[in-house]
Amino acid sequence: MAVTNLYQYYTGKGQSLPSISKRAKLYSNYGLGSGYSGTAAQNTRLLQALQGGRPAPNANYGYTMSAPNYPNVSDALTKYAKQRSKEQEELLARQKAEEETQFKSYEEQIAGQEKLPDVYTRLSAEAGMPELQQQIDIYKGEIYKIKDLLDRLNEDITSRTQGSFTTEAQRRRQVAAEEEPLQTQLSRMGTALTPFLERQTAAGQEIGTMLGLTAEQQQKELLPTEARINALSDRFAREMTGFKENKETELTALVDKLERQRELADREWQRLQDLEKERREFQRQKELLALEHKYSMRSAAAGRSASNASQMQQIKSNLGASIINFFSDPKQYKGGFKTEKSLIPQLEAIYKPYGISRSDITALVYPMRKQMLGY
Repeated sequence: MAVTNLYQYYTGKGQSLPSISKRAKLYSNYGLGSGYSGTAAQNTRLLQALQGGRPAPNANYGYTMSAPNYPNVSDALTKYAKQRSKEQEELLARQKAEEETQFKSYEEQIAGQEKLPDVYTRLSAEAGMPELQQQIDIYKGEIYKIKDLLDRLNEDITSRTQGSFTTEAQRRRQVAAEEEPLQTQLSRMGTALTPFLERQTAAGQEIGTMLGLTAEQQQKELLPTEARINALSDRFAREMTGFKENKETELTALVDKLERQRELADREWQRLQDLEKERREFQRQKELLALEHKYSMRSAAAGRSASNASQMQQIKSNLGASIINFFSDPKQYKGGFKTEKSLIPQLEAIYKPYGISRSDITALVYPMRKQMLGY
């Protein structure tokens, strides 16, 4: 990278930029004139002389520096440090009090929101879900009884006709004769069950939609408070470091000037370095405060989540019941993965607001199918 200014020239050599008085002496020794004040034009001429490789006479420019002898310097510094420490303590105490006020408001706001499982229970009751489930369980019980009779029919007739003169053809006709009314009854039960299942599915989808909207609305209600808490990070960091908005504006202007003109006067260079140092410290403090505030907000939200744990178990039980209903309904279940894959997105739409993912549902669907249907 080409060196375009004195700062780059000296820092590239591992040195700091000399003071104006030293550069003025150097400027004069190179025969560039007198009256050096660190302007952009003078700095450019001096840089060209330095890059030209011409030796600078008198390396120390005949300049020596001695520390001024101020009386009671140590006492003054100690007093300043104590005063500074006291001011910092007062600032931190005020900031802490303001933080606690904001977080208390945040926690109270969360506590005042209706818990999502409670919303689910209320909406389920309003939609008549418990009554629907009761009717479904009655029909399922009757269907299981009929299926049991059908499963044992062949064995039962064989037992009844054993030792008689009934031929195999007669036995088969008897099985068919007794099986027909049972199959008819099973079909009627399935037909009667279907409307209840459809109503349950429709109500579940509506409840899922309402839960999603409720969760979004609750989050929106928290946004103003979260924004105020997040703003504290910026303001507190500025108060702690002294890097206020006017300094940030000044730094931006200096950087912009450097990019446009590729040169700064000496005082501007020094000011840019001081401001950049303050900006880095401000950014560090801001990031630390932001992490602290983020953790505090998560802790407040975690308290709400913990209170939902037992109700979440009930929601998962409801998911299992929905899958059992699907496989136990002879009208709805057609067999094969295609039908089951259409079930999974439907259940996902209902249970996603509770944090139940598609993989969670899939992990239940196929084992239940194997348990109930044998494959």
